[in-house]
Amino acid sequence: MFIYLMYLNIGMLKCKHCSSLNFCKKGFRKTEHRGKIQKYYCKDCHKFFTNDNGFYRMRNKPEIITMSIDMYVSNLSSRKMRNQLKRRLSHKISHVSVLEGVGNILLKCISL
Repeated sequence: MFIYLMYLNIGMLKCKHCSSLNFCKKGFRKTEHRGKIQKYYCKDCHKFFTNDNGFYRMRNKPEIITMSIDMYVSNLSSRKMRNQLKRRLSHKISHVSVLEGVGNILLKCISL
């Protein structure tokens, strides 16, 4: 699923503010959980933006979210998903956060 979302956004990259295709790469944004994210600079409206790869404004790593989606599709409860994430990745997360992350991504996929 992660690869599919990344594939969809490669050809559709444009400025979020003015929809221009006249932009260039201009450094990275460093986040606590997702690491370095490429920043782009629009030459028309002179604003910075980042590529939305489906995990925009998510607080957890894409690997954790995709693993949660896989477990959700496999019919695991949110508490069992939380326990699996705690065991496999030693990542502390609440069962509510797991469900919210899965719900947000599934809504994005449905709207495509």
